[in-house]
This record gives sequence, C-alpha cells and structure tokens, in this order.
Amino acid sequence: MKNLIEIYSEAIALLTPHQIYNRYPHQFQDDRSGKLRGRPPFRESKNGTSFTVFPDNGFFDAGDGFSGSAADYLHSMKIGRWERAKGRDFVEAVRELCQLARIPFPEQELSPEQIEKAAHWERRRGIIGSAIAFCEQVLWTDIGLEARRYLNEERGLSDQDIKTLQLGYFANYREVVKILKQRGFSQEEIKAAGLASPKWNGYITYPWHDDQGRPLTIYGRYHQKHPPEGLPKTLALPGGSTKRSPLYLDKVLANHHREAIFVEGVNDAAVLQTRGETRVLSGVAASFSNEQIEILKRRGITKIYHLGDPDGGGVGGTNSNLQRLTLAGISVFVPPQLPDGLDPDEFVIKYGLEAFHQLISNSEHGFRWKAKQIIATHGTDSDAAIKKVLEEAIAWSRLIPKEQESDLKAFYWVEIQQAIGSTDTSQFVEQLQTIKTQASLVEGIPNWKASELAEYIAYRHQSTLAWNTQIEQWYRYEGKEKGIWSKDDKYYIWQLIQEELKAIALIHQQRDKNGNKPGFSHNLVASIENLLKGSLPVRQWDSIEGLLPLKNGVLNLKTQEFHQHDPKYCLTYCLPYEYNPLATCHPILDWLNQMTGGDRIMVEFFRAHLAAIVRGRSDIQSYLELLGPGGTGKGTLTRLATALVGDQNTVSTTLKNLEENRFDTARIFGAKLVVITDAEKFGGEVSVLKALTGEDKLRFEQKYKQPLDGFYAQSRVIICANEAPQSSDYTSGLARRRQTTYLTNKIPIEKQRNLISINGKGVTGEFAQYLPGLLNWVLAMPPEELERAIREIPTTHPSFTQHKAQVLCETNPIADWLDQAVVYREGWRTNVGMAKRDKDSSSPNLFQCVNQWLYANYAEFCQSSGARPVSLRRFVNLLRDLAVNQLGLMVKKGRDRLGAFFEGLKLRSEMDNDPLLISGDKPPDTLPPGGNGGQPKNPSSPDTPPMPFCDGTVMDGDGTVIAETLARDGCDGSDGLSQKLIQTQGEISYAIAEHEKSESLDLTVLPSQEPPQTQMVTECDGNSGELSHPSSAVTELIDLLTQWETTTDTEFSSEDQFLAYTQTLEVKINGCFPELESICPDFCDRWCLAVLKVISLINNEGKSLEINHNEVKTQKSSHHLKSLKIGQKAIFRGGEVRIERLVNEVVALVSSLENLKQKSFEVAIAHLKPVG
Repeated sequence: MKNLIEIYSEAIALLTPHQIYNRYPHQFQDDRSGKLRGRPPFRESKNGTSFTVFPDNGFFDAGDGFSGSAADYLHSMKIGRWERAKGRDFVEAVRELCQLARIPFPEQELSPEQIEKAAHWERRRGIIGSAIAFCEQVLWTDIGLEARRYLNEERGLSDQDIKTLQLGYFANYREVVKILKQRGFSQEEIKAAGLASPKWNGYITYPWHDDQGRPLTIYGRYHQKHPPEGLPKTLALPGGSTKRSPLYLDKVLANHHREAIFVEGVNDAAVLQTRGETRVLSGVAASFSNEQIEILKRRGITKIYHLGDPDGGGVGGTNSNLQRLTLAGISVFVPPQLPDGLDPDEFVIKYGLEAFHQLISNSEHGFRWKAKQIIATHGTDSDAAIKKVLEEAIAWSRLIPKEQESDLKAFYWVEIQQAIGSTDTSQFVEQLQTIKTQASLVEGIPNWKASELAEYIAYRHQSTLAWNTQIEQWYRYEGKEKGIWSKDDKYYIWQLIQEELKAIALIHQQRDKNGNKPGFSHNLVASIENLLKGSLPVRQWDSIEGLLPLKNGVLNLKTQEFHQHDPKYCLTYCLPYEYNPLATCHPILDWLNQMTGGDRIMVEFFRAHLAAIVRGRSDIQSYLELLGPGGTGKGTLTRLATALVGDQNTVSTTLKNLEENRFDTARIFGAKLVVITDAEKFGGEVSVLKALTGEDKLRFEQKYKQPLDGFYAQSRVIICANEAPQSSDYTSGLARRRQTTYLTNKIPIEKQRNLISINGKGVTGEFAQYLPGLLNWVLAMPPEELERAIREIPTTHPSFTQHKAQVLCETNPIADWLDQAVVYREGWRTNVGMAKRDKDSSSPNLFQCVNQWLYANYAEFCQSSGARPVSLRRFVNLLRDLAVNQLGLMVKKGRDRLGAFFEGLKLRSEMDNDPLLISGDKPPDTLPPGGNGGQPKNPSSPDTPPMPFCDGTVMDGDGTVIAETLARDGCDGSDGLSQKLIQTQGEISYAIAEHEKSESLDLTVLPSQEPPQTQMVTECDGNSGELSHPSSAVTELIDLLTQWETTTDTEFSSEDQFLAYTQTLEVKINGCFPELESICPDFCDRWCLAVLKVISLINNEGKSLEINHNEVKTQKSSHHLKSLKIGQKAIFRGGEVRIERLVNEVVALVSSLENLKQKSFEVAIAHLKPVG
C-alpha cells in the first residue's frame, strides 16, 4: 500500500504548475529556465513578477520572503495568508491534488505519525530547494570566484555548464541559515535538514533531484583540488533515504530514455550530461542502492550500461549491480575498461563524446563479463582450476531467474565452454550436470557466522588480497591498476566483504523455505575484516626483482623477455604507459643536447641517472642536484624523470618537511623517485636525507597510528633549486653523495614551449608521446656502464670539479674561509688557538692573534662575511674532515705543549701567490685577515711570549669569544677536562677537577687587581682542556648536565624552554663570612642578594622580583645561604635564567675586593642526580 508521500508525489507528477497555481490570477510569464513568474496573491507587486513557481512545483514569494510546496499554496489560499500545511491541513491539500490529478485518494485512516512524516518530507524539500537557489546566487558573486575557477580548470565545466547544472557555492552557513529563516523555515527544521552546520563552508553544491525533478538532497565537493587536512573531499546531507533516486534520473526520464548509463561519480555524470549524453545517471557510489534499483524498475528502465571507475571498487560495484539489477529484470551491459586509468569525465574531456559513444557500443553482456571474471579468478591451466571455474559458474547461475535462462546460455555458458577448451556442447552440458549432482559450491556456502564467512571469503580472494604486516596495510591485486598490487583502504575491503555477504545472503534466501534473507551489521563486517587479516597475512612483501611492470605487461630486465601480468610477481607499482620496443625519443635527445650545450658526457650522465631511477638502483649512494636559474631545463628534466617512472610512484617534498615532519618519510615507502624542491630555503640538519641516500633505515610513522618498524627506501633522489641548498652538515658524509650540475643554458621566454606537464589528469606536452622511447633509450645503457657513469663522471669531468668547488664554498663557511685564507704547505704547523676579543682600539681586527691562530682567523672571516661561526671543538673536527676526507690533502692534526695545531696548513700572507686552495682561482687582491702565515715546522719555544696572549696556547686570553658559538656546540665534557692548570700571575685562574671521575667542577677563584668585564660565552676546543673564564665552565657544565626541549603552551600559543629533567644543583662557598666581612663589610649583603635573586627567579619561573633590604638581613643570619640547593621542580623557564648568573656575580664580587689578594675560596657547582 502506498504511503502519503508516494501519493502526494504521484499527484504532483501528473499536474502542471498552471493546473496547481490557479487559485489567483497570477498572470504568469514563462522564462528561459522553465520558471513561471507572476503576481503575488496577498500583496501588490510593482512589476508583477515577484511570485515564482519552479519546475519542481515549489514556489517563492520574494516580497514576503516565503517559499513552500504545492500543498502549502493550496492551504494558504484557503486561509488568506502564507502558512505551512501541517497535520490534517496537509492531508486535505493532498486530497485536493489527487482530485485535480484524477487519481484515487486512500480513504483509510492515516495515523498522526504518517501525516507528520509526509509533511516533514515536503518541508524538507522546500528547505533544500531554497538553499540550492541561494548557493547558486553566491557562486556567481566574487565570493565564488575561486570555486568557479576550480570547476572550469580542474573539472572541465564551462560557465554555461555550471548554470545548466544549477551548481552553487556554500560560502557561510550562517548566511544560509539567515536566508532560510527569512523564507519562513524554523531553526529546528533547518538543523534537521543538515544545513545549519559550519562543515559545509567552502563546498560547491550539486543539486540532487528525485525522479520527478523535485529537490531531494545536496551533494558537496570542496572548492579546491585538495581540501585542507581533516576535511573530506565530498559531503552529503544526512538521512538514509536522501539518495533514494539516482542522480540525474529525472533528466534521463525527461528525455524519454528506457536505457541508462551508470557512472560512479557526481562530476562524471555532470560533465557527460552537459556534453549532451542525457542517458547518464549516477548512484554516487560503486553500485546502486536497493531503493534506487526499485525506482529504476518502477520508472521503466530496462537496460543499464555499467561503467565503473577503473579500480577495485568499480569491479566490486559491477558484480553487485549485475546481480541485483538482473533480479529486478533489468539487463546489464559492461563497456570496456577505460584506458590510462581515466575516470569517465576525464575520458570525455580528453577524447570527446564520439569516443565515449564508441566505448558504450563495444559493451558486452553482463553475463559474459561475469564469466570472464570467474575464469580470471581461478584460471584454466589445470583440471583442478577448471573444476573450480565450473563449480563457481554453477553456483552463480542459480541466482539468475529462470526467465533469463536464454541469456545465460547465449552469453555465460558459451564463454565458460570456450575458456575450458570444450568443443562438444552435449559433452559440456553433461559435465555440468555431473558437477551439479555432486557437492557444489552452493552446498558449501558458509553458515551466517563471522568465522565461517571470513574463511569462505579468504578462500575466494587468497590470490588477490593480502594483509601486509610490515606496514599494517591491505594490498589488493588489480584494485587500482591492472596487474599490480596496490594499497587499499579498509573501507574498500569492507565494500568487498559487503558484496560477498549480499551474494551469500541471496543464496541463503533461496535455500530458506520461508524465503528469509539474513542481514548484516557494521560489527559483522568489521569482525570479518579483522579475521581476514589473520587468514591473509604477508610478513615480508617480496616483489620479484629484475621485473619492470608496464600497463601492457612485465619486462624482464635481464633477459628482455616480456610477460603477462601475474599476481605471483607481487609488483606494487607500474609505469604509466605501454611497453613498445620499437619506440624512439629523438625530440627528447635533441633537447638534452641543446640543454647541455652539446656535451655528450653530460647527456650520458643524465641518462645514467634516469636509468638508475627506472632500475631502482638505490644502492648507488648518490643523489642528483640540479641548480640554475629559471628557464634552463631543471624543471623539464625533473618532470621527465617523474613521467618516466610515473607521478603515482614519485614523492614530492621539501627539505624542511623531510627533515622536520616525522610523518613525511612514511610517504616514501614504495616510491621510486623523491623530488625535493625549495631546498635552498633550508639551513638545518639533513640526517634524513643522508639516511635516504645512504641505504639506512627510515622511520615509518603515520598520523594517529602506532609507529612501526622502519624500512629501507628503494628510491632515487633529485634536488631541484635555483641556488645551492644550505645545511648545517659540513661533513664528507653528505658531500660524497652530492652530484651537482649547474644548468646555465637559459632559453628565452619567447622560445619556451610546453615540453612536458604533469597534473591530476596525466602527462601532457610535446614529450608525452615519447616516454616509451625514452624508456628504451635509458634501458639500453648496460647496468655496469650506468654505475660507472654515476660514480666516475663527477670525478673526471671538468665542469663537475668546478661545480663541486663552487657548491662546497657556497654551502660551507669553513671551506669558503679555507679557500681564501689558507695555503697548503707540507710540514708547516699552525696553531688552532681560539677567538679572543682584541680590546686594543688601534687594532683593525675584532679578535687577537688572527695572523697566528686558525680559529681566530676563521672567526674574523665570519665576522666580516656575515657567516655564523661554529664552536671551536666542531671547527677542529670539521676542518680535519674537510682537508683530509673531502680535499684529499696530506694534513695532520696534533697537539704539543703549546696546544692544538694542524700540520700542512698555513695562513695565507701577502707573499703567498698560490691559487685558491679549493676553487683554484687566483688569490684576491685584498687578502682576508692574515699576517705572517703561522709558524714553521717544529718551532722553538720562546722564553717569553712574542706578544701578550698570543704564545700559541689556548688559555691565556681574556676569555671573550663570539657569543653565538655555544648555542648548540658546547664542549662535550670529556675532552681535556682532566688536566690541572694553575696560574698565579694575579689573573683569574682556576683548577679543573678530574671530570671523568667526579660530577663536580671546583673553581678556585683568586682576586684580581681589575674586576673582569661582563662575560660572554667561551669554548673549549675539545682537546686542550684549557678554559678562559669560570662562566664558560659553568655554562658548559650546565649544558652537559641538563637536557632542554621546546614545548608549546597551547593556552597562550607561545613557545618556551623548560628543563626536561629536574636536576639537583648545589652552589656553595668554601670560606667563612666573618673573614670576608671583615675586609668588605657589605660582602654578606651582596652575597645574600645574589642568592635571593636566583631563588626568586626559580620560584617565579624566570620573573625577577624586587628584594628589599629587610629580606637580605633576615636571610643573612641563616647558614643555609652558604649552601644553596636547587632542584625542587622543573626550573629555568625561558632559557635565560641559568645558574652561572649567580656564580658570575660572586666571581665579580670577590674579584673586586682589593684586600683579598692572597686569599682564595672555592665556588663549587655539583651535579648530584635527577630528582623524581
């Protein structure tokens, strides 16, 4: 029995707008869009067109802001004002419409619930219709400009197409709610319809009408190709029956078609409709819903061409639709699979509507298609396989109604018979009958239990489905690409399970005497999926090596034999074009010659890198770095490499993202090529890049998932930049892998062409058709020649030598300094020294001893060039690595009683005319800071220093160096801290305890005639052990004994540094207050004040407090101030508050006491152990 909604819909479908809206002389005028415009019934209208009736029989009064349905109109005309038809008023309006349409109205008593449900649906239609109209207006304002651009450029729709489809833009949900309220809908109704939600902001709206052309729902697609993280690409209004009619079925019926073409996507259907293919409709899923099939049957559709997307979901959807449409009496035909992985809209845009019609005309009957699927699943290469084919064929045929038996014979059994090689039809029929009488597959259908269902599904899909335990990911054979195993999201696995359950349920229904069909829930599907993981696990995914997959088969790289695809190869990628051994690529070779200026060796070098990418030679630990200005071919060469191996097999990233985003490396799993752009903007660590190019294990972590065991990348790397990328790694570990080429042959803009372009629709441009030929060219290079070219050309070709020196000096400040300021002299010794401020106002240098010490000269060079110097310890190690490992110089590092030195390096002087050490250019006219060039081999020790503070040792300076050097490069705490050095010349000096055996640092402080200057940070060089001031020891020890981390304060969105582990630190004075106080009466006050300052800073998280004299007096009497312990909680917020502040104040205080020349006391900083 029909419900009230169906009765109302049937009446509306039989009536025209003129027949319904005739209770007032509206004097309607038709417009081009099919709307009627006339006079409103309850007010005057200046132009007489403010009352609009839409093709779906809804209306809108612009003056009163009221919109409604035909039932609302009839009810309002009775009472003389606009009002919604509710309850019994709605029933009477439906009765009146039935009388107008001359169809019977059921006289049975309707329940209040039935009446309210019908009225609710009609009000909902009005809300959706009003929202569609408003969003359509917004799309054609400036607000919708970006959305229109997306539809034009990315989806292939013209402005006229957009208007024809009545697409809109949902810019702001508040504005939509406001408009709907103005049109008489309540907040509750709007919310129930799903439109009062901010999640719709930014989505393009596709109107979805029912089979009679009335608003049914709204489909949303985000207005950019890739929505922001966390937002879905598509949206739909809530409600189980909001999609009960296929999209654009109303257009199919309006054009009087009895056959339709099924496509999956909304835009697929939209593009085809606007191109003139009015048979197209969509279920907006891989298959129709049961409600949609029921409507197709009721509206007289007799044939469906099922054109699924070229992926696993498309195959599963075809199976599902074939079975259920056949049971509904609708014939199914399946067109050939779309080429190049294109969706239907992409195919029509690329090849045109005529090609699409040809594709449809080549369709095969669904029964023949199903027979081929069964044959492909089991094969026919053995008797056992043939038996499985026949068993499954018989089982499936029992689902087909008897009235379609003739189609089964004509299309299904014929295909099966031919496949198994049977030529005798009578013998084939007899064979079928024998199998039917035995235990058939149908009799082996599992019980409706999760475990049995999972076992059955696992058996059927064991050759095409696998659970990769290494990365916890489903893999499916031919799920996306023919012949290839590809990752599949769990939702597609659920779809497969559901299709299997539907088929099994139908068999259970046929076998049940009452015809009951079992149902299934989300929990059952999820349970089966989890059980399948245990049935189909693969611990280690082992693709067969030496095979190169292409669209039309697999090439054996060793034997050059070409084979058909096979799941046993376990291949997880595919080159996006067909193999053609006769193809050539002369235009590409001509361009390579032009780009390299005819340098055939460079052409071979690029050929070797392309071949390494295709062959997956990640074992050659190197990467290609393309540098140069725009228009020199960097981008074209990179896109050629990408197109050669496939965009889907390429990961594009930035150096910053690769190094700092812990999830980025997971994307590299399975990739053949990694392209890094914007590398010149990064200056940090490159540990991930070194691991990627050095065959080291990479992290595998995905967002919101537990990190898994790492993996070894099988990809090559190309870096593309306008200038040499900077990093903080100056070692040979990265330099030896870096193969830099400068491209300088710039092509004028007016002569530049679209040689190759890659976007979401594929590869285009002049070179696209030559990719198979390019593959032949690179594969023709023997593997041993490939490896030789990559390893040897960079060491023998003159341009590489020049480029390597240029890149080294541009990216390594130490190399830049060494190139200009140092010459190679066998046997010559130059001390390392340190960087100490030169306070002589007449000196032209910032630091002392720039003519004698390497580090001082380097620091002076950095100061003048704007570079940031590294710490002394790191300088020593990096200089040795640069000279010995990267430049191959016979340089030795050593030390004697005068400190650390390098043998073989001499600071350049005016007398040295050697070519620049690295670049080989002639020396500059104006030398960098320098003098006599150091000291000769084995110099004699002078009785007295040649000049103050410059005797070649490290410790006798004033202790001041560049403040930046200790930011992250402090002394490592183990080099040189075991020596004791005592100096008694009246200067500040100190003894350093055996740090390897004790976790305390004792600083014996002797007073000086002159108080020290405000201290900056100093260094130790990691070898000599000398320190230049107590504050440096304090800083270094604090750096060693504490660990810092940066955290984000989510409440205030600010970053602060906190002590990661609470430490217990103790500061104490070994000496007595009375003795000091007798010499300096205010000493205790000053000492207590210093201690209290630190306490206040700690207790107030870095905020200094005012401390008055009374507090000092109170605390002075306490003996606790002689020994201050810090460690109550995580301390030192902000990073600026450090314990050396206290020590510096004490040191400065004691040093200023003139009467303490021979007295001494100790300031000890003891690291006890972490607290808690």
